Amino acid sequence: MVPSLIFYIVACIVTVSGSYNKVFWTVRRLPIIIGGNVTLLCDTASIQETKVTWMKKSDVIVHHGLVFYPSKYTEYSSINGSFLKIIDTDVSDINVSYTCISDVFSFDAVLKLNDSNYIVLPNQKRTNITWSLKEKTGVNISFQHIYPMPKCELLHKDILLSTTYSSDSHMKGIVYEDASISLINNSKICGGNIELRCTLMGLRMQVSSEHVLPTCNEKPFKLANSTYINTYESLLVPFCIAVSGFLTSCISVTLCLIHGKRTALLKPEQEENDQQMQILLTSPLL
Repeated sequence: MVPSLIFYIVACIVTVSGSYNKVFWTVRRLPIIIGGNVTLLCDTASIQETKVTWMKKSDVIVHHGLVFYPSKYTEYSSINGSFLKIIDTDVSDINVSYTCISDVFSFDAVLKLNDSNYIVLPNQKRTNITWSLKEKTGVNISFQHIYPMPKCELLHKDILLSTTYSSDSHMKGIVYEDASISLINNSKICGGNIELRCTLMGLRMQVSSEHVLPTCNEKPFKLANSTYINTYESLLVPFCIAVSGFLTSCISVTLCLIHGKRTALLKPEQEENDQQMQILLTSPLL
């Protein structure tokens, strides 16, 4: 691109002449958010000039308010100079030189990352939160594509809980591809909301969440129910013995009645047989 070559030559000439003390650019707000927007300020206050040309490497991206890549950059001017906004910053926008030119002055510098000037927000769809609300109250959070390791804490009814903290992470390039944090509160708590809060360099993360704890009266209810069951079991055995004795008595009485009735029915027949036998014994034929 011919304009890029012309401005690059001008920048080189101005750089050689040594005018860094007149114009310079800085990152407007730190930390740099990868995946977000980054704003560079070309400070031209010392020369009182607001018409600025911006270059990325040798490519002109803005010239006196005209933005050549509007989907990637925006620019506006003020009395302090020119603001260049880089939209949806990614790795290709980092560790490359940016030049601001105003009048016959210019400043060239590399937009660098260090351990403490950038963050990478995690993808919410790839962030998993697992709660544990049994004997111990705790939560495990797993992230993918994040930097630096976030600071997470648990709050119960807006009161910070004392927790056992552990983490694991694997660095790849400028991010942690896989990272996890575990928070465990060793005391049993109940009722109200328990809240997870995570921050990256003081920036509140959207992965924070709340969980409603079981009410405090559930445990006593279970104890009372258990006591009721124990009492019921202690009364059941004597009751069964009594019922068994009653049924045995009923069966015995029934058998006696049946036997008595049967005897009564057989008695007339026996008497008749005895009479016939008596007749036969007294008969003269014998």
